[in-house]
Amino acid sequence: MIQRLPLIIRTKVSRGDSVVLQKPFCMRCMYLYTTWDKHFPYGCKAMGIKSGRLPCEIVRQSSGQECLGYVEKFSK
Repeated sequence: MIQRLPLIIRTKVSRGDSVVLQKPFCMRCMYLYTTWDKHFPYGCKAMGIKSGRLPCEIVRQSSGQECLGYVEKFSK
């Protein structure tokens, strides 16, 4: 039997000399969008999710892993 290990994708944020790893957060993801549905205001283009909560919370609750579709937005 093959044991499957959870894959956690994190972004690197440098603060001076140290590097801090952060969990994916939808507000920083390029796939997050706002829907017109007042009951399901958040959507994720990568996962095909519309929900009342942030999609990263739905993915974490249902699969037990961090979102694998997370891509950080480009900053100006």
